[in-house]
Amino acid sequence: MTVLQSLFNDDARSVEAKTASQLAELQQRTLGFRMKTAEAVRRLKQEKLNTLRFEAMKIEVHKACWRAVSTMGPRNLLPLVYPKSLCFYDKAAYPGVQGSIALTVDDAPCSRSDERLAMIREVQELLREYEAKATFFVCTDYVQSHESKFRELLSDGHEVANHCPADRSYMEDSEEAFEEALLRAERTCERLRRHHQNNSSDNENQKANSDDSGSESDDLGSSAMSSSSSSASFGRKGGRAGEGEGEGEAPVPGLTRWFRAPHAMLSSKMEKVLERHGFTNVLCDCYANDPWIPDATFVAENMLELAEDGSIAVIHMPERGFREYNHQALRNFLEGLRQRNIRVVTLSTLHAQASGGAVFSPPLEE
Repeated sequence: MTVLQSLFNDDARSVEAKTASQLAELQQRTLGFRMKTAEAVRRLKQEKLNTLRFEAMKIEVHKACWRAVSTMGPRNLLPLVYPKSLCFYDKAAYPGVQGSIALTVDDAPCSRSDERLAMIREVQELLREYEAKATFFVCTDYVQSHESKFRELLSDGHEVANHCPADRSYMEDSEEAFEEALLRAERTCERLRRHHQNNSSDNENQKANSDDSGSESDDLGSSAMSSSSSSASFGRKGGRAGEGEGEGEAPVPGLTRWFRAPHAMLSSKMEKVLERHGFTNVLCDCYANDPWIPDATFVAENMLELAEDGSIAVIHMPERGFREYNHQALRNFLEGLRQRNIRVVTLSTLHAQASGGAVFSPPLEE
């Protein structure tokens, strides 16, 4: 009995020792795993911090570069770089623009097809709040998924302009390829204009039956929308957009054809096509590089510093999760303009003010 008990006790102690050894080994492995996990987490946090610091540094570099560009004066610089493009209306030459700027919005209506990501309604309400009108440069590939809401926005008196089908540079496209893309985009713009014009005509007829009076702003908007033009503004030669373009909507009568080259990249081949079809390429003198500077305060303050009588302002269309900060930037910008009693109008209205209600056509360059 004593021998068996001794053997049993020895076996128990052996099992206990082995168990303790295995437990200690398991604890050591667990500790090692925890240490490795903690180190991995620390590295990930450091990498994320480094990335955030790098992104913040990039933003600050963009801000510094843009401040430097702004100090050079866009009105001095841009006409030298883009001599054939419209960048602003000089009040000294066109006193009718005093007290007004044109607001233009790029990449409308929304780059993604999911309606939940679009901020068309929010932009519409913001413009209503500040009684501002805008020209929306449309990437027409974006229109189909958002056409209903976008038409509602346009019914408030805003206008559409051509920004090509896709948000990409067309610099390397052949003349024929760019022409096809330009006119395809313009057919979509014409469809939107037709719908807007028909609705406006119905509304005007109803209004005329009840009230014959009209405000000065309505008269200016009407003159901008109804100015007769057989060629592009600024004396460009060529037929109106829509002539000889094949099937598609005919152009709305009397509208000047506005175009903005995506990424501001304009080749000589593109210029030939624009001239042939009576388009004016529009850039700006009031812009804050908002795609690269996600800072609403900086964007608005920089634009307000540049805004003056006859300016053409540019901001990109906000979307949820993508340039969403531009909604607040636009609010801040409009608030600043309101405090300065500057009227925010469409490009066509500013054009009408510059030309005294007629199409502005200075002499052709020799």
